[in-house]
Amino acid sequence: MLTRTRWRFATAQAQLSRNASAPTARWDAKYALPSGTMIVHTVTVGDNPISYDRYADDIYCNASSTDTVVADYTFQPSETNFPPYFKQALVFELASLFAGAIARNDSLSTLYQNRAIAQLAIGKAQDAQAQTARRVNVNRFRNRRNTGALGTIKATVSS
Repeated sequence: MLTRTRWRFATAQAQLSRNASAPTARWDAKYALPSGTMIVHTVTVGDNPISYDRYADDIYCNASSTDTVVADYTFQPSETNFPPYFKQALVFELASLFAGAIARNDSLSTLYQNRAIAQLAIGKAQDAQAQTARRVNVNRFRNRRNTGALGTIKATVSS
């Protein structure tokens, strides 16, 4: 369940350590991922996302030896650090699996699966509040709407 969505409670950021050995081809540099990394979400240099590939526990990218390479990633937190909304969704998910595998009751399994899906939606909404809300750039929608027979009216919004 940790890999189904980008849970804020299971997301971390770390500066990567450059490996002494260079990649064989295509990439200029190899960096070690932190232990326990499940999914890499983005790799940045100077707050700018860069292209990369993950091979096992390493990130391959085109970065110079003076660049500071940072990764955002999902890790396996301790179960004691699971928030209540995630624990409840996990309980329903496990109940669904156990109802099907052990009790061999498909209707009970479906009931718990539906509850897990509903709780997962609630959990995602609660977890999304753990970061600053992002503003949507609506200029392109306004510009498209304002294009007509009279010409084009450009809309801009000051930050």
